[in-house]
Amino acid sequence: RPTLIRFTADWCPPCQAMKRDVFSRQSLADAIARDFRAVSVDLTNPGPEAKQIAIRHGATEIPTFVILAPDGREVARRVDYADAAEFTTFLGRATAGPTTSRRGPIATASTPRPGAHP
Repeated sequence: RPTLIRFTADWCPPCQAMKRDVFSRQSLADAIARDFRAVSVDLTNPGPEAKQIAIRHGATEIPTFVILAPDGREVARRVDYADAAEFTTFLGRATAGPTTSRRGPIATASTPRPGAHP
């Protein structure tokens, strides 16, 4: 199964809104449990392990969601708030191939992130 990594923090308003409005939906929770190995990385007061995971996966903003293929390759990424419909679409597209989303159009993972140097 692919892995869904969720980077979150108590002090992050969009993270808390998604916890309340998105992840509380039983149908979505069931789909995540069925289709993904879910890992939550709490960056409220991150210890060395959480910091290392965030660095390894380029989670410089939160909320960030990263989906890894079973072989460890990143196949999808989303940064910022998503409502339940947007997040469900993100999960579905993740199984279709590499994607990156930030409240807008999906781009391939090879598209440089803002501020990234080629």
